Amino acid sequence: MSCAESRCGGSTNNPGHRNRPLLGVALFARCVGFDRDRAFYPIVLMVIASYYVLFAAMSGSVHTVLVESVVMTMFAIAAVAD
Repeated sequence: MSCAESRCGGSTNNPGHRNRPLLGVALFARCVGFDRDRAFYPIVLMVIASYYVLFAAMSGSVHTVLVESVVMTMFAIAAVAD
């Protein structure tokens, strides 16, 4: 059993475990009414893209940070484009 399996209590290949927080955020936004605001989903898109840059920085690779920064910029442009 790998370290990830012992922490999660099961296989890490089950996509249901990875999607639960996303489903929770979507349901919370729906119940609270955030999804009625046009700015909510573009902001979520930019936040998710910023996590890729964060993880690239944690890896210590400058090249990966630059690549992910370019991708994040493209996500941000797509998020605010009408």
